[in-house]
Amino acid sequence: MAELEFGDLVLCAGTVLRSTLEERVAAASDAGFRGISLFARDYLGARAAGRSDADLRALLDDHGIRIAELDPLMNWVPGLELSASASADGREFFATGERDFFAIADAVGARSINAVLFTERRFEQGALIEAFAGLCDRAREHGLLVHLEFMPFSEVRDVRVAEQVVAGAGRENGGILFDTWHHF
Repeated sequence: MAELEFGDLVLCAGTVLRSTLEERVAAASDAGFRGISLFARDYLGARAAGRSDADLRALLDDHGIRIAELDPLMNWVPGLELSASASADGREFFATGERDFFAIADAVGARSINAVLFTERRFEQGALIEAFAGLCDRAREHGLLVHLEFMPFSEVRDVRVAEQVVAGAGRENGGILFDTWHHF
């Protein structure tokens, strides 16, 4: 199956939270999407239910769907700790680390990972740049792009800050995930 191209529609997992992976893949395909985002918990849940990596790749292939990105990698900055006020979802997302993301990406042929930053701790911009550059370098070993998603309630609060981090890192596989909901 062909790789995702610029302009291909991608269904975000966060827009259909109550769907199973199978339902999301079928709905995306039926609606003309070429890709979906994938939460690590979706992959882990499918594996726990007895689906193999080959089963998951066949599901995607049968529907003409690719994994555009794994979402969200939350613990990519050294020294980052989860906030005590984090939701159950936040704790679950935070528990899935970089190595898990790389293994999942390799298993399902993902194109990219999405890095976000939820913390009450302040980080110097230089530390964020260094951490993002390191993440991009490690992701490159798996053939992955890395998107930095800005959110108004995070340290990377807007597209300007995201652009400074991505440009400062200077990695060809680093970019910005532009979520209009977070922008507006």
